[in-house]
Amino acid sequence: RKFQQYVAEFDAKGFKNVPVTSVFSGLALAGEPFWEEPSKGRVNSFLKNASRAYGKRLAFTWNFYPYFDPGMQLDPGSSSECTRALSFGSCFGPKCLVPIQLREIRRRARELTGFSDSLLWLGETGWSSPVSGNLQGAIRNCPAFSSAETFKRFYTGFLDWDLDIGEGERPPDHVFYFTMRNSNNFGVPESFGLISTCDEPKCKIRTSSFEPFKYPKHAGPAKVACGGEFIFDDYAWGGLATCRNKCEIEERCKFFSIWPLAFDNLYWCRLTPDCDGTVPTDKEVSIYRKVSANSPPPGVVTTTVETATKVPPVRPTGPTEQTPEEPTEEPTTGRPTTTTQARQDKDKATIITIDWDSGEVSLSAAARAVPFAPLAWLLARLGDVRLLLRACGLASFR
Repeated sequence: RKFQQYVAEFDAKGFKNVPVTSVFSGLALAGEPFWEEPSKGRVNSFLKNASRAYGKRLAFTWNFYPYFDPGMQLDPGSSSECTRALSFGSCFGPKCLVPIQLREIRRRARELTGFSDSLLWLGETGWSSPVSGNLQGAIRNCPAFSSAETFKRFYTGFLDWDLDIGEGERPPDHVFYFTMRNSNNFGVPESFGLISTCDEPKCKIRTSSFEPFKYPKHAGPAKVACGGEFIFDDYAWGGLATCRNKCEIEERCKFFSIWPLAFDNLYWCRLTPDCDGTVPTDKEVSIYRKVSANSPPPGVVTTTVETATKVPPVRPTGPTEQTPEEPTEEPTTGRPTTTTQARQDKDKATIITIDWDSGEVSLSAAARAVPFAPLAWLLARLGDVRLLLRACGLASFR
């Protein structure tokens, strides 16, 4: 009755051609064709009546999680290996668990309705890493079962799946992956998400060295914070990491100021596009600056490269001694700069001085004379000296 009531409400708003469904899990298959136990659930009766009332508008929707399937067991004689379970549960070929279950739904839906082309949706499927708090049984003792590698293999398999379920059966009409971020299931943490939290900027599936930005300390702790325009100015649950993540996913954020603990794991967090001015605070505040992970460390760094040129370089007749340029210390109130020295031969040099924060570029007379100088200014604003050097036709780095 409730189902009919809800469908009628949708129909009254002009959605009469929209498919309707009710979602079931593996337990609904514990009957023939579907589970029927009056005191607990009458899945068979519901699907039979709904298919009569709505015909092919009814979608048979099931959530299948190989991760929670009771058939996932440790290898015989092992207390921590689960190779057989993974080879059967974490794949999407015709002999793998999810396609097998969908074939079974097709068969039973045909038996119930007489249609071979009923709508079939895979409402949810996914894998947890790290281990889910709801995972039961000895399979918890298999490290590979909830590993990042298995998580990656399952998601990659889902993306590569052409929806073939084997044995000539019609593929599902829609499939849905669970999920975008980790969640709590009635207070129990589950880690099916591609990211861990709402404001986490990095996907779980990444190289271990991936780091889009660095956050060197700009100032503090002191009783001042960045002033000017506020992109975000509110409490952040979790403190430094959460505030940093908010800055990372906000393109305009270039500085964040973090206050000490206020209460209940809440810390005041402020994101700003600059920190040209500060304002006084009544607490000790730390300020961090957002820079590209490819940016050079603070200070003046000299890099010598050989340029590609049609004129052969003048080669010295004997060993020469070169005195490296001494790096200067970063001014306490200024911005770091990098000097890149590109040598075209042993006597002449082009000097390009880049301010990595403002994008300002100073060119020596020799640099202004070469054709790549305008391009150097543009690429310097992108903040990647390697890209600059390659684009300018420089042959090698030292």
